[in-house]
Amino acid sequence: MKPAKFFFLAGILVWVAHYSAVAQCPTTGNSVVVMNTSSDISVPNSFAWAINCINITTPLTTIRFNIPPAGINTIFLTAGLPVVTKPNAVIDGTVGPMTESVIIDGTSIGGAAPVNGLVLSGSGITVRGIQIRNFTNGSTGGHAIRITGSTGYNIEDNFLYGNRIGIGTAFTNLNLNITGNTIGLDDSGAPNGNSAGGIVLPAVVAGSNISDNTIAHNGGGISITTGSNLRISENNMYCNVGAGIDRADGPAVPIITSASTTVISGTATAGHLVEVFEHDLSNCPSTTACQGRTFLGAVTASATGNWTLNITAGNPVNPANSVTATATQSGSNTSRFATCRSIVDCSTFMVSITENPIDCNGDS
Repeated sequence: MKPAKFFFLAGILVWVAHYSAVAQCPTTGNSVVVMNTSSDISVPNSFAWAINCINITTPLTTIRFNIPPAGINTIFLTAGLPVVTKPNAVIDGTVGPMTESVIIDGTSIGGAAPVNGLVLSGSGITVRGIQIRNFTNGSTGGHAIRITGSTGYNIEDNFLYGNRIGIGTAFTNLNLNITGNTIGLDDSGAPNGNSAGGIVLPAVVAGSNISDNTIAHNGGGISITTGSNLRISENNMYCNVGAGIDRADGPAVPIITSASTTVISGTATAGHLVEVFEHDLSNCPSTTACQGRTFLGAVTASATGNWTLNITAGNPVNPANSVTATATQSGSNTSRFATCRSIVDCSTFMVSITENPIDCNGDS
């Protein structure tokens, strides 16, 4: 056989071997189902195969999971998954009443090449109900979820732990929505932080929302680059070694002027929404930065810049802890955490003469 003809036929065979799985992709409906724990793109109904199918098959937009046996199954990757390029794709790990049905694990990936759990480049992608752990490569790798596209991502109700970074972006991003995730704890609640940060946004983010997440035991909580505009609301943040919210700009940070077991007061820019949190160091390193573990309530600063939050019996504070706060401008841009202030215990209040406010019942 002539060399040219041999190489031509060999190339055809390689092409057929690599793309044979493509021909097996569903061509009707909008969903493809993952039914095994293989990490091989050539194995039908593997996760890698399913991503490839939605990327190249026009009607497909959604990946679901139904891996036997029932329960949470683990896919140990031996190579990186394909980048998700399909606009408006949905990767949905929820099955029936279960919040997460699958774990994507990077432990078995060898070598120094940067590998991430999921890489999203198509716009408008949703990732829901997945556990992603043990992606620790450096450089651009080591993310549970890395977003390389520019608009419209929904990351919701996932567990992201034991990675270098929980969620990270590569470029300017608009309309990023991160809600309901647990970042830095496994599904049993055991600490397993992301070493370089829970949410790391090194490029400008605007028109975005980070809310109702638990972000704990990471190298840092949320890191935001200068010039960003995003709402950060009602997250439970604790035991992160670095700042809970790390940003060099943003709205003016509120000031807490008094705090007790009955009322918390302070100042902020008029009209800003002040969210107040309890800072609790339970099971945290003593050097943990001030951050909001438990949301206590929200109040809008008055025209004179004053605000007061009454503490109710239904949502008490522990006088052994302290309190902090954030301020959000126009419902869309949130400050760093305020300097923590100790809580005066009004249940043991005694009259004394002091030059400082006593802080109980709003009186001095």
